[in-house]
Amino acid sequence: MKPASEPTLDARLTAALADDLRARGVPERIASAFARVPRHRFLPDTVWTLDGDAIDRAADPDAWLRAVYSDQPLTTQLDDGRATDGRGSPTSSSSAPSVMARMLTAACLEPGHRVLEVGTGTGYNAAILSDLLGPANVTTIEIDEEVAATARANLHACGYRPTVLVGDGELASTPVAAYDRLLATCSVADLPWTWPDLIGGEGRIITPWAPTPGAPAGALAVLEVERSEVRGRFEGGASFMWARGQRRPNRPAPDAHARPEHVTRTDTDPREPFLDGETSLILSLLVGEWHYGMRVERGATEPHVWIGSTSDGSWARLHADGRVEQAGVRRLHEEFTAALSRWRDRGEPPVDRFGLTFDRARATRTLWSDGPADTLWSARWNRPTAHMRLRRRYFDLVVSGRKTVEVRVADDARERLRVGDALRFRCDGAEVATRITGLTRYATFAELLEHEPVAAIDPTTTREGLLRALREIYPPDREARGVLAIAMDTEMPGRRTGEE
Repeated sequence: MKPASEPTLDARLTAALADDLRARGVPERIASAFARVPRHRFLPDTVWTLDGDAIDRAADPDAWLRAVYSDQPLTTQLDDGRATDGRGSPTSSSSAPSVMARMLTAACLEPGHRVLEVGTGTGYNAAILSDLLGPANVTTIEIDEEVAATARANLHACGYRPTVLVGDGELASTPVAAYDRLLATCSVADLPWTWPDLIGGEGRIITPWAPTPGAPAGALAVLEVERSEVRGRFEGGASFMWARGQRRPNRPAPDAHARPEHVTRTDTDPREPFLDGETSLILSLLVGEWHYGMRVERGATEPHVWIGSTSDGSWARLHADGRVEQAGVRRLHEEFTAALSRWRDRGEPPVDRFGLTFDRARATRTLWSDGPADTLWSARWNRPTAHMRLRRRYFDLVVSGRKTVEVRVADDARERLRVGDALRFRCDGAEVATRITGLTRYATFAELLEHEPVAAIDPTTTREGLLRALREIYPPDREARGVLAIAMDTEMPGRRTGEE
Protein backbone atom coordinates (compact mmCIF):
# COMPACT_ATOMS: atom_id res chain seq x y z
CA MET A 1 0.00 0.00 0.00
CA LYS A 2 1.38 3.36 -1.08
CA PRO A 3 2.02 5.68 1.92
CA ALA A 4 -0.02 8.88 2.02
CA SER A 5 1.97 11.89 0.91
CA GLU A 6 2.79 14.57 3.46
CA PRO A 7 0.67 17.74 3.18
CA THR A 8 2.49 20.59 1.48
CA LEU A 9 3.66 23.57 3.54
CA ASP A 10 0.88 25.80 2.18
CA ALA A 11 -1.75 23.16 3.04
CA ARG A 12 -0.39 22.84 6.59
CA LEU A 13 -0.33 26.61 7.02
CA THR A 14 -3.87 27.00 5.66
CA ALA A 15 -5.15 24.41 8.13
CA ALA A 16 -3.19 26.03 10.97
CA LEU A 17 -4.71 29.42 10.16
CA ALA A 18 -8.23 27.99 10.36
CA ASP A 19 -7.37 26.26 13.66
CA ASP A 20 -6.06 29.54 15.05
CA LEU A 21 -9.32 31.28 14.13
CA ARG A 22 -11.31 28.51 15.85
CA ALA A 23 -9.20 28.98 18.97
CA ARG A 24 -10.13 32.68 18.90
CA GLY A 25 -13.82 31.79 18.97
CA VAL A 26 -14.58 32.28 15.28
CA PRO A 27 -17.73 30.29 14.33
CA GLU A 28 -16.97 26.95 12.65
CA ARG A 29 -18.78 27.89 9.42
CA ILE A 30 -16.48 30.87 8.91
CA ALA A 31 -13.27 29.17 10.13
CA SER A 32 -13.93 26.30 7.72
CA ALA A 33 -14.15 28.74 4.81
CA PHE A 34 -10.64 29.97 5.67
CA ALA A 35 -9.53 26.32 5.61
CA ARG A 36 -10.93 25.91 2.08
CA VAL A 37 -9.68 29.18 0.55
CA PRO A 38 -5.86 29.42 0.29
CA ARG A 39 -4.66 32.95 1.07
CA HIS A 40 -1.40 32.56 -0.84
CA ARG A 41 -3.30 32.22 -4.13
CA PHE A 42 -4.39 35.86 -3.81
CA LEU A 43 -1.26 37.70 -2.69
CA PRO A 44 1.43 39.19 -4.96
CA ASP A 45 5.04 38.00 -5.02
CA THR A 46 6.15 40.98 -2.91
CA VAL A 47 4.31 42.02 0.24
CA TRP A 48 5.18 44.48 3.01
CA THR A 49 4.68 43.90 6.73
CA LEU A 50 3.48 46.50 9.26
CA ASP A 51 7.13 47.35 9.90
CA GLY A 52 7.60 48.17 6.23
CA ASP A 53 9.78 45.11 5.58
CA ALA A 54 9.46 43.67 2.08
CA ILE A 55 9.17 39.91 1.73
CA ASP A 56 9.92 38.59 -1.73
CA ARG A 57 8.61 35.21 -2.79
CA ALA A 58 11.42 34.55 -5.23
CA ALA A 59 14.13 35.38 -2.69
CA ASP A 60 12.68 33.29 0.17
CA PRO A 61 9.57 31.25 -0.73
CA ASP A 62 9.11 29.74 2.75
CA ALA A 63 9.42 33.10 4.54
CA TRP A 64 6.92 34.60 2.11
CA LEU A 65 4.49 31.73 2.67
CA ARG A 66 4.78 31.93 6.45
CA ALA A 67 4.16 35.69 6.34
CA VAL A 68 1.11 35.15 4.15
CA TYR A 69 -0.39 32.72 6.68
CA SER A 70 0.44 34.79 9.75
CA ASP A 71 -2.38 36.74 11.32
CA GLN A 72 -1.23 40.14 10.13
CA PRO A 73 -2.24 42.65 7.47
CA LEU A 74 0.09 42.72 4.46
CA THR A 75 0.51 45.71 2.19
CA THR A 76 0.12 44.75 -1.46
CA GLN A 77 0.35 48.16 -3.17
CA LEU A 78 2.21 51.43 -2.57
CA ASP A 79 1.24 54.92 -3.78
CA ASP A 80 -1.69 53.60 -5.86
CA GLY A 81 0.72 51.39 -7.80
CA ARG A 82 3.21 54.13 -8.67
CA ALA A 83 5.86 53.08 -6.12
CA THR A 84 7.67 49.78 -6.57
CA ASP A 85 10.79 50.30 -4.45
CA GLY A 86 9.04 49.94 -1.07
CA ARG A 87 9.36 53.61 -0.12
CA GLY A 88 5.80 54.73 -0.84
CA SER A 89 2.68 54.94 1.31
CA PRO A 90 0.48 51.81 1.59
CA THR A 91 -2.63 52.11 -0.60
CA SER A 92 -3.93 48.53 -0.80
CA SER A 93 -3.56 45.53 1.48
CA SER A 94 -4.76 42.12 2.54
CA SER A 95 -6.39 42.43 5.97
CA ALA A 96 -5.38 40.26 8.90
CA PRO A 97 -7.45 37.03 8.72
CA SER A 98 -8.73 37.46 12.30
CA VAL A 99 -10.05 40.93 11.41
CA MET A 100 -11.71 39.53 8.28
CA ALA A 101 -13.29 36.80 10.39
CA ARG A 102 -14.49 39.39 12.93
CA MET A 103 -16.22 41.37 10.17
CA LEU A 104 -17.79 38.27 8.63
CA THR A 105 -19.05 37.18 12.05
CA ALA A 106 -20.50 40.64 12.74
CA ALA A 107 -22.32 40.52 9.40
CA CYS A 108 -24.44 37.54 10.59
CA LEU A 109 -24.43 36.06 7.08
CA GLU A 110 -27.22 33.64 6.27
CA PRO A 111 -27.72 31.36 3.23
CA GLY A 112 -29.19 33.32 0.33
CA HIS A 113 -27.92 36.69 1.55
CA ARG A 114 -26.74 39.01 -1.20
CA VAL A 115 -23.57 40.88 -0.24
CA LEU A 116 -21.80 43.90 -1.66
CA GLU A 117 -18.13 44.24 -0.75
CA VAL A 118 -16.61 47.71 -1.16
CA GLY A 119 -12.87 47.39 -1.76
CA THR A 120 -11.97 44.15 -3.56
CA GLY A 121 -8.24 44.38 -2.93
CA THR A 122 -6.62 41.02 -3.60
CA GLY A 123 -9.96 39.20 -3.91
CA TYR A 124 -9.29 37.00 -0.87
CA ASN A 125 -12.28 38.27 1.12
CA ALA A 126 -14.53 37.99 -1.95
CA ALA A 127 -13.42 34.36 -2.25
CA ILE A 128 -14.32 33.69 1.40
CA LEU A 129 -17.72 35.33 0.82
CA SER A 130 -18.22 33.26 -2.33
CA ASP A 131 -17.40 30.09 -0.41
CA LEU A 132 -19.92 30.99 2.30
CA LEU A 133 -22.78 32.28 0.14
CA GLY A 134 -22.10 31.16 -3.42
CA PRO A 135 -20.51 33.44 -6.06
CA ALA A 136 -23.89 34.42 -7.51
CA ASN A 137 -24.71 36.22 -4.25
CA VAL A 138 -21.47 38.20 -4.08
CA THR A 139 -20.66 41.52 -5.77
CA THR A 140 -17.39 43.31 -5.11
CA ILE A 141 -16.32 46.76 -6.31
CA GLU A 142 -12.77 48.14 -6.58
CA ILE A 143 -11.74 51.68 -7.54
CA ASP A 144 -8.32 50.66 -8.94
CA GLU A 145 -8.69 49.03 -12.36
CA GLU A 146 -5.42 47.09 -12.18
CA VAL A 147 -6.14 45.83 -8.67
CA ALA A 148 -9.62 44.73 -9.80
CA ALA A 149 -8.23 42.90 -12.82
CA THR A 150 -5.69 41.03 -10.69
CA ALA A 151 -8.34 40.12 -8.11
CA ARG A 152 -10.69 38.86 -10.83
CA ALA A 153 -7.92 36.66 -12.27
CA ASN A 154 -7.10 35.32 -8.78
CA LEU A 155 -10.74 34.51 -8.12
CA HIS A 156 -11.24 32.76 -11.45
CA ALA A 157 -8.02 30.74 -10.98
CA CYS A 158 -9.45 29.44 -7.69
CA GLY A 159 -12.82 28.63 -9.22
CA TYR A 160 -14.80 31.59 -7.87
CA ARG A 161 -16.75 33.89 -10.18
CA PRO A 162 -18.46 36.61 -8.15
CA THR A 163 -19.34 39.87 -9.90
CA VAL A 164 -16.24 42.09 -9.88
CA LEU A 165 -16.90 45.74 -10.72
CA VAL A 166 -14.53 48.65 -11.31
CA GLY A 167 -15.74 51.89 -9.78
CA ASP A 168 -15.80 54.21 -6.79
CA GLY A 169 -17.37 52.28 -3.93
CA GLU A 170 -18.45 55.53 -2.27
CA LEU A 171 -20.74 56.16 -5.24
CA ALA A 172 -21.59 52.53 -5.82
CA SER A 173 -24.04 51.75 -8.60
CA THR A 174 -24.41 48.02 -9.14
CA PRO A 175 -26.50 45.56 -11.21
CA VAL A 176 -28.24 44.26 -8.06
CA ALA A 177 -31.01 46.56 -6.83
CA ALA A 178 -30.76 45.60 -3.16
CA TYR A 179 -28.34 43.78 -0.89
CA ASP A 180 -28.78 42.21 2.53
CA ARG A 181 -25.29 43.14 3.67
CA LEU A 182 -22.62 45.68 2.71
CA LEU A 183 -19.06 45.04 3.89
CA ALA A 184 -16.49 47.80 3.44
CA THR A 185 -12.79 46.97 3.58
CA CYS A 186 -11.82 50.65 3.75
CA SER A 187 -12.29 53.25 6.48
CA VAL A 188 -14.82 56.07 6.17
CA ALA A 189 -15.76 59.05 8.32
CA ASP A 190 -18.78 60.15 6.30
CA LEU A 191 -20.81 57.06 5.54
CA PRO A 192 -21.57 57.34 1.81
CA TRP A 193 -25.23 58.20 1.33
CA THR A 194 -25.46 55.67 -1.47
CA TRP A 195 -24.77 52.74 0.85
CA PRO A 196 -28.07 52.69 2.77
CA ASP A 197 -29.87 52.99 -0.58
CA LEU A 198 -28.24 49.71 -1.66
CA ILE A 199 -29.70 47.79 1.29
CA GLY A 200 -33.07 46.25 0.59
CA GLY A 201 -35.47 46.91 3.45
CA GLU A 202 -33.69 46.24 6.71
CA GLY A 203 -30.09 45.13 6.37
CA ARG A 204 -26.66 45.64 7.82
CA ILE A 205 -23.54 47.66 6.94
CA ILE A 206 -20.17 46.60 8.36
CA THR A 207 -17.49 49.25 7.98
CA PRO A 208 -14.35 50.55 9.65
CA TRP A 209 -15.15 54.09 10.84
CA ALA A 210 -13.27 57.05 12.29
CA PRO A 211 -14.66 60.51 13.02
CA THR A 212 -12.21 62.42 10.80
CA PRO A 213 -10.90 61.52 7.32
CA GLY A 214 -7.30 60.38 7.45
CA ALA A 215 -7.39 59.60 11.20
CA PRO A 216 -4.87 56.91 12.23
CA ALA A 217 -7.27 54.94 14.45
CA GLY A 218 -10.85 53.80 14.06
CA ALA A 219 -13.48 51.31 15.16
CA LEU A 220 -15.52 48.59 13.45
CA ALA A 221 -19.08 49.88 13.08
CA VAL A 222 -21.91 47.34 12.80
CA LEU A 223 -24.84 49.39 11.52
CA GLU A 224 -28.49 48.47 11.05
CA VAL A 225 -30.25 50.21 8.17
CA GLU A 226 -33.73 51.46 8.99
CA ARG A 227 -35.86 53.91 7.00
CA SER A 228 -34.30 57.33 7.70
CA GLU A 229 -31.58 56.15 10.09
CA VAL A 230 -28.47 54.01 10.07
CA ARG A 231 -27.58 53.05 13.63
CA GLY A 232 -25.36 50.60 15.47
CA ARG A 233 -22.55 49.86 17.89
CA PHE A 234 -18.81 49.43 17.53
CA GLU A 235 -17.17 46.05 17.88
CA GLY A 236 -13.59 46.89 18.81
CA GLY A 237 -10.93 48.88 17.02
CA ALA A 238 -10.26 48.58 13.30
CA SER A 239 -7.60 50.42 11.30
CA PHE A 240 -7.98 50.08 7.53
CA MET A 241 -6.79 51.91 4.44
CA TRP A 242 -8.97 54.97 3.90
CA ALA A 243 -11.48 55.15 1.07
CA ARG A 244 -9.69 57.20 -1.58
CA GLY A 245 -12.23 60.00 -1.40
CA GLN A 246 -11.68 60.37 2.37
CA ARG A 247 -7.93 60.01 2.77
CA ARG A 248 -7.38 63.55 3.95
CA PRO A 249 -9.15 65.71 6.54
CA ASN A 250 -11.13 68.67 5.21
CA ARG A 251 -8.58 71.07 6.74
CA PRO A 252 -4.78 71.08 6.47
CA ALA A 253 -2.47 70.65 9.44
CA PRO A 254 -2.02 73.85 11.47
CA ASP A 255 0.80 76.17 10.43
CA ALA A 256 3.96 74.95 12.15
CA HIS A 257 5.05 78.56 12.80
CA ALA A 258 1.72 79.98 13.99
CA ARG A 259 1.93 82.01 17.18
CA PRO A 260 -0.14 80.69 20.11
CA GLU A 261 -2.75 82.80 21.85
CA HIS A 262 -2.49 80.79 25.07
CA VAL A 263 0.46 78.95 26.62
CA THR A 264 0.15 76.75 29.72
CA ARG A 265 2.14 73.95 31.35
CA THR A 266 1.17 70.55 32.70
CA ASP A 267 2.92 68.39 35.29
CA THR A 268 2.87 65.40 32.97
CA ASP A 269 3.61 64.87 29.28
CA PRO A 270 0.45 66.17 27.53
CA ARG A 271 1.25 64.05 24.47
CA GLU A 272 0.74 60.72 26.26
CA PRO A 273 -2.97 60.13 25.47
CA PHE A 274 -2.26 60.67 21.76
CA LEU A 275 0.75 58.36 21.69
CA ASP A 276 -1.22 55.43 23.14
CA GLY A 277 -3.28 53.69 20.46
CA GLU A 278 -6.17 52.63 22.70
CA THR A 279 -6.48 55.99 24.45
CA SER A 280 -6.29 57.95 21.19
CA LEU A 281 -9.09 55.74 19.81
CA ILE A 282 -11.26 56.51 22.85
CA LEU A 283 -10.48 60.23 22.44
CA SER A 284 -11.55 60.06 18.82
CA LEU A 285 -14.94 58.80 20.01
CA LEU A 286 -15.31 61.21 22.94
CA VAL A 287 -14.48 64.44 21.09
CA GLY A 288 -15.67 65.32 17.61
CA GLU A 289 -14.22 67.21 14.66
CA TRP A 290 -10.45 67.11 15.05
CA HIS A 291 -7.34 65.53 13.59
CA TYR A 292 -3.76 65.29 14.76
CA GLY A 293 -0.20 64.39 13.91
CA MET A 294 3.42 64.81 14.99
CA ARG A 295 6.19 67.22 14.04
CA VAL A 296 9.79 67.79 15.06
CA GLU A 297 10.76 71.43 15.43
CA ARG A 298 14.22 72.58 14.44
CA GLY A 299 16.55 72.03 17.37
CA ALA A 300 14.08 69.86 19.32
CA THR A 301 15.06 66.41 20.56
CA GLU A 302 11.49 65.06 20.67
CA PRO A 303 8.48 65.61 18.42
CA HIS A 304 5.42 67.54 19.52
CA VAL A 305 1.83 66.49 18.90
CA TRP A 306 -0.30 68.95 16.94
CA ILE A 307 -4.09 68.94 17.03
CA GLY A 308 -6.29 70.79 14.57
CA SER A 309 -10.03 71.42 14.65
CA THR A 310 -11.81 70.36 11.46
CA SER A 311 -14.77 72.65 12.24
CA ASP A 312 -12.77 75.90 12.52
CA GLY A 313 -9.19 77.11 12.65
CA SER A 314 -8.46 76.21 16.27
CA TRP A 315 -5.25 74.31 17.04
CA ALA A 316 -2.98 73.09 19.82
CA ARG A 317 0.64 71.99 20.14
CA LEU A 318 1.59 69.57 22.94
CA HIS A 319 5.27 69.37 23.91
CA ALA A 320 7.26 66.77 25.84
CA ASP A 321 8.32 69.36 28.44
CA GLY A 322 4.67 69.98 29.42
CA ARG A 323 4.07 73.09 27.33
CA VAL A 324 0.62 73.40 25.77
CA GLU A 325 0.24 76.06 23.07
CA GLN A 326 -3.23 76.86 21.70
CA ALA A 327 -5.09 79.28 19.48
CA GLY A 328 -8.62 79.70 18.15
CA VAL A 329 -12.14 79.47 19.50
CA ARG A 330 -11.82 75.90 20.78
CA ARG A 331 -9.52 75.08 23.70
CA LEU A 332 -8.70 71.65 22.37
CA HIS A 333 -6.44 70.49 25.18
CA GLU A 334 -9.10 71.34 27.76
CA GLU A 335 -11.73 69.51 25.70
CA PHE A 336 -9.65 66.33 25.70
CA THR A 337 -8.73 66.60 29.39
CA ALA A 338 -12.39 67.01 30.37
CA ALA A 339 -13.49 64.17 28.07
CA LEU A 340 -10.92 61.76 29.51
CA SER A 341 -11.95 62.73 33.05
CA ARG A 342 -15.63 61.98 32.29
CA TRP A 343 -14.66 58.68 30.66
CA ARG A 344 -12.65 57.62 33.72
CA ASP A 345 -15.46 58.68 36.05
CA ARG A 346 -17.76 56.31 34.14
CA GLY A 347 -15.43 53.37 34.67
CA GLU A 348 -13.50 53.65 31.39
CA PRO A 349 -16.12 51.99 29.17
CA PRO A 350 -14.60 50.05 26.24
CA VAL A 351 -15.19 50.79 22.57
CA ASP A 352 -18.10 48.36 22.25
CA ARG A 353 -20.18 50.53 24.62
CA PHE A 354 -20.11 53.34 22.06
CA GLY A 355 -22.31 53.62 19.00
CA LEU A 356 -23.15 55.76 16.02
CA THR A 357 -26.28 57.08 14.33
CA PHE A 358 -26.49 58.56 10.84
CA ASP A 359 -29.74 60.52 10.45
CA ARG A 360 -30.65 61.04 6.80
CA ALA A 361 -33.45 63.54 7.47
CA ARG A 362 -31.24 65.82 9.60
CA ALA A 363 -28.01 65.03 7.69
CA THR A 364 -26.20 64.43 10.99
CA ARG A 365 -23.86 61.81 12.42
CA THR A 366 -24.10 61.38 16.18
CA LEU A 367 -21.86 59.43 18.50
CA TRP A 368 -23.32 58.04 21.71
CA SER A 369 -22.49 55.85 24.69
CA ASP A 370 -24.74 53.16 26.19
CA GLY A 371 -27.60 54.03 23.85
CA PRO A 372 -28.67 56.81 21.45
CA ALA A 373 -30.15 58.87 24.29
CA ASP A 374 -26.67 59.49 25.74
CA THR A 375 -25.22 61.72 23.03
CA LEU A 376 -21.52 62.59 23.17
CA TRP A 377 -21.38 64.79 20.08
CA SER A 378 -23.11 65.39 16.78
CA ALA A 379 -21.76 66.73 13.48
CA ARG A 380 -22.94 67.23 9.93
CA TRP A 381 -23.19 64.09 7.79
CA ASN A 382 -21.61 65.27 4.56
CA ARG A 383 -22.86 63.94 1.28
CA PRO A 384 -20.33 63.53 -1.52
CA THR A 385 -19.87 66.57 -3.73
CA ALA A 386 -20.96 66.24 -7.35
CA HIS A 387 -19.10 68.16 -10.07
CA MET A 388 -20.33 69.39 -13.44
CA ARG A 389 -18.73 71.48 -16.18
CA LEU A 390 -20.55 74.48 -17.61
CA ARG A 391 -19.99 76.72 -20.59
CA ARG A 392 -18.83 80.19 -19.63
CA ARG A 393 -22.17 81.91 -20.29
CA TYR A 394 -24.10 79.51 -18.08
CA PHE A 395 -21.37 79.50 -15.43
CA ASP A 396 -21.56 83.29 -15.12
CA LEU A 397 -25.34 83.08 -14.77
CA VAL A 398 -24.96 80.63 -11.86
CA VAL A 399 -22.38 82.86 -10.17
CA SER A 400 -24.68 85.89 -10.49
CA GLY A 401 -27.60 83.93 -9.03
CA ARG A 402 -29.74 84.37 -12.16
CA LYS A 403 -29.57 80.68 -13.13
CA THR A 404 -31.16 78.49 -10.45
CA VAL A 405 -32.05 75.38 -12.47
CA GLU A 406 -29.62 73.19 -14.43
CA VAL A 407 -30.89 70.70 -17.01
CA ARG A 408 -29.15 67.37 -17.70
CA VAL A 409 -30.02 64.02 -19.20
CA ALA A 410 -30.83 61.36 -16.59
CA ASP A 411 -27.73 59.16 -16.91
CA ASP A 412 -26.37 56.90 -14.15
CA ALA A 413 -24.35 59.68 -12.50
CA ARG A 414 -27.36 62.03 -12.30
CA GLU A 415 -29.59 59.25 -10.92
CA ARG A 416 -27.38 59.21 -7.80
CA LEU A 417 -28.01 62.88 -7.01
CA ARG A 418 -30.16 63.68 -3.98
CA VAL A 419 -31.73 66.84 -2.57
CA GLY A 420 -29.20 68.37 -0.18
CA ASP A 421 -26.16 67.31 -2.22
CA ALA A 422 -23.32 69.76 -2.69
CA LEU A 423 -22.92 70.49 -6.41
CA ARG A 424 -19.92 72.36 -7.81
CA PHE A 425 -19.84 73.80 -11.31
CA ARG A 426 -16.50 74.29 -13.05
CA CYS A 427 -15.38 76.45 -15.94
CA ASP A 428 -11.82 77.26 -17.05
CA GLY A 429 -10.32 76.68 -13.59
CA ALA A 430 -13.06 78.56 -11.72
CA GLU A 431 -15.63 76.96 -9.42
CA VAL A 432 -18.96 77.89 -7.94
CA ALA A 433 -20.53 75.88 -5.11
CA THR A 434 -24.27 75.21 -4.93
CA ARG A 435 -26.58 72.90 -3.00
CA ILE A 436 -29.35 70.93 -4.67
CA THR A 437 -32.81 71.99 -3.48
CA GLY A 438 -34.96 70.02 -5.92
CA LEU A 439 -34.81 67.20 -8.47
CA THR A 440 -37.57 66.58 -11.01
CA ARG A 441 -37.47 64.02 -13.80
CA TYR A 442 -39.24 64.45 -17.13
CA ALA A 443 -39.58 62.27 -20.22
CA THR A 444 -38.38 64.92 -22.71
CA PHE A 445 -36.96 68.44 -22.84
CA ALA A 446 -40.28 69.65 -24.23
CA GLU A 447 -42.15 68.28 -21.22
CA LEU A 448 -39.58 69.81 -18.86
CA LEU A 449 -40.05 73.26 -20.40
CA GLU A 450 -43.82 73.00 -19.91
CA HIS A 451 -43.26 72.91 -16.16
CA GLU A 452 -39.95 74.64 -15.41
CA PRO A 453 -39.58 78.43 -15.83
CA VAL A 454 -37.27 79.20 -18.74
CA ALA A 455 -35.88 82.24 -16.92
CA ALA A 456 -34.58 79.98 -14.12
CA ILE A 457 -32.64 77.87 -16.64
CA ASP A 458 -31.43 80.62 -19.00
CA PRO A 459 -32.86 84.13 -18.52
CA THR A 460 -31.26 85.31 -21.77
CA THR A 461 -33.30 83.21 -24.19
CA THR A 462 -36.80 82.05 -25.11
CA ARG A 463 -38.45 78.67 -24.68
CA GLU A 464 -37.88 77.83 -28.34
CA GLY A 465 -34.28 78.96 -28.21
CA LEU A 466 -33.60 76.94 -25.07
CA LEU A 467 -35.22 73.80 -26.50
CA ARG A 468 -33.11 74.15 -29.64
CA ALA A 469 -29.93 74.65 -27.59
CA LEU A 470 -30.60 71.61 -25.40
CA ARG A 471 -31.17 69.37 -28.41
CA GLU A 472 -27.97 70.62 -29.99
CA ILE A 473 -26.07 69.50 -26.87
CA TYR A 474 -27.83 66.17 -26.33
CA PRO A 475 -28.65 63.79 -29.24
CA PRO A 476 -32.07 62.05 -29.34
CA ASP A 477 -30.75 58.75 -27.94
CA ARG A 478 -29.57 60.49 -24.76
CA GLU A 479 -32.76 62.53 -24.38
CA ALA A 480 -34.69 59.27 -24.65
CA ARG A 481 -33.26 58.18 -21.30
CA GLY A 482 -35.18 60.99 -19.61
CA VAL A 483 -34.11 64.45 -18.50
CA LEU A 484 -33.58 66.05 -15.12
CA ALA A 485 -34.27 69.55 -13.77
CA ILE A 486 -31.82 70.28 -10.95
CA ALA A 487 -32.86 73.23 -8.74
CA MET A 488 -30.08 74.75 -6.66
CA ASP A 489 -29.06 77.56 -4.34
CA THR A 490 -25.68 79.21 -4.74
CA GLU A 491 -23.56 78.75 -1.60
CA MET A 492 -20.50 80.81 -2.42
CA PRO A 493 -19.10 82.97 -5.21
CA GLY A 494 -17.02 81.45 -7.99
CA ARG A 495 -13.34 81.06 -7.24
CA ARG A 496 -10.23 79.62 -8.81
CA THR A 497 -9.59 76.01 -7.89
CA GLY A 498 -7.11 75.91 -5.01
CA GLU A 499 -7.83 79.44 -3.75
CA GLU A 500 -8.87 79.95 -0.14
